[in-house]
Amino acid sequence: MPTLQVRDFPDLLLQQLKVRAEAARRSLTQQVIVELERAMQSPEQSERRDALQWMQETPFLVKRGRRKPVDFAALVREDRDR
Repeated sequence: MPTLQVRDFPDLLLQQLKVRAEAARRSLTQQVIVELERAMQSPEQSERRDALQWMQETPFLVKRGRRKPVDFAALVREDRDR
């Protein structure tokens, strides 16, 4: 696989990538590849991916201080009925 070297990479961007990589339990290299793949996707693909990622990361909704499991099927039905 080819190697890519980037010179004069901004420090702030590097720190943001490290934080995201750690949160996703990826290496920095893996995170850079994921971020580049996301950037290359069409807007429609990005919206779908972001929605799915939110669904995976948000198993509960907080309403009036109480955590309640999310029924994603009900949310999709509600959205379709609008």
